[in-house]
Amino acid sequence: MNDSPPDTCLKANFIELWAKAAGDPAARLARWLQEGAPGGLRLHPDLTGLFPLSTRGSRTAPLTFAAVMALATRLLQSLLTRDHLEEKIWQDARIETDVDDPWTVLKGTPQQIDDFTCTLLIGWHLLGFPVAYRKASRSVTLKWIGMNIVVGRSTVEVHIPQDKLTEIRVLALQFLSSNVISNKELRSFVGKCMSIASVIYVWKPFVAQFYAALHSEKPASTPKGCTWTSQVKPGLHWILAFLDSHSPDCITKRTWDVNEYLSRQQRVVITWDASPWGFGAILTIDGVIVQFLYEVPCQVDIELLHLKVGDSASQQTMESLAGLIALRQWAPFWKDRRSHFSIRSDNTGALVLLGRLKTHSPTNNIIAREAALDIGVSSYGPEIAEHIPGITNKTCDFLSRIFQPGDDESWPSLLAHVPRAQLSPRTKSWWRSINSPFPASKTHSSTG
Repeated sequence: MNDSPPDTCLKANFIELWAKAAGDPAARLARWLQEGAPGGLRLHPDLTGLFPLSTRGSRTAPLTFAAVMALATRLLQSLLTRDHLEEKIWQDARIETDVDDPWTVLKGTPQQIDDFTCTLLIGWHLLGFPVAYRKASRSVTLKWIGMNIVVGRSTVEVHIPQDKLTEIRVLALQFLSSNVISNKELRSFVGKCMSIASVIYVWKPFVAQFYAALHSEKPASTPKGCTWTSQVKPGLHWILAFLDSHSPDCITKRTWDVNEYLSRQQRVVITWDASPWGFGAILTIDGVIVQFLYEVPCQVDIELLHLKVGDSASQQTMESLAGLIALRQWAPFWKDRRSHFSIRSDNTGALVLLGRLKTHSPTNNIIAREAALDIGVSSYGPEIAEHIPGITNKTCDFLSRIFQPGDDESWPSLLAHVPRAQLSPRTKSWWRSINSPFPASKTHSSTG
């Protein structure tokens, strides 16, 4: 009769399960420990774990634990791939860890997936990390930090619960109906927005405005424990514009097709230029110009962005406006299909604005907010923002100067058989981020 203590029996069972799950545990475990040895790691004889959790309760515990988890994740990953055994076999499992929440993508037959799961659980125990089985889930769907991930046969979908967006909209309207906002309520609002920003990354610059308002030095007239609504009004207006200008399905669902990642993608390039008299752009697919556009600022543009046509003082705003119009006009070529999408200009400021979606200029920030609305509802966005020398941007420069007085340069041969894009009229409704969420008679102003 076996008189071994219960914990010893448990460890023996782990070793048996290890052998069943890993096939040849001796070779894999030996190589695993060999790779971990340079870091000073040794498996304790009684298998109590490589990482004693002695940092609990300390001020540096979260950072230390995250670093330890990252190392442990890499060690476990080596158990789930056969590349390190010099077998040219693609990975069957991939682990990701967010501080102390690991998740793994598995592929294979049902038996193979069971084996991988078993190996993972055993590995965490051998390393000394307790597993919260009551929170564990294994499925083709996953609820992860405010979103639901669904894995299909050829697609991956991410769903944002509609009730979260509804709650954010109600709170934003509530904040705008008053001159001040409670800091406690604003912090809670920021947390809710950040869960959305983890999926729709263009929210981040606007959420950063809320952080800045919370932590900036307040005017002496500010009520205790509050923030003036005027400090966060642009961000609140943008979020409401984002929620109101698109259908719920367009906002709450993102789909990525696996076949698009495996197949050859088109090279889509949008290049633009601006002059004090107008702007021009070309759309290139796989090196061939398929459309071009040219235009002058309309009256709404001039009034909203304080443009002075023909004056170089408005050059930077004209460059940014040209990029926005080109992105919006040719969105069907990049927003919902995977491609090698690049934007190009000879103006660094415009490229930075459309890449970061924010700027220090209040006027150009309007353009940044509009671009964020377009990119925010897209499954894809620009991969590369490329600065090109002005001397090489001749075609777009020509298009931007068509309305320049006295300009009589001949039409470029490159555009001889290329169709001109038909631009939509830019009325006030075209500028979606500036429309108030209240009727004109009920618009609330803030002071402070």
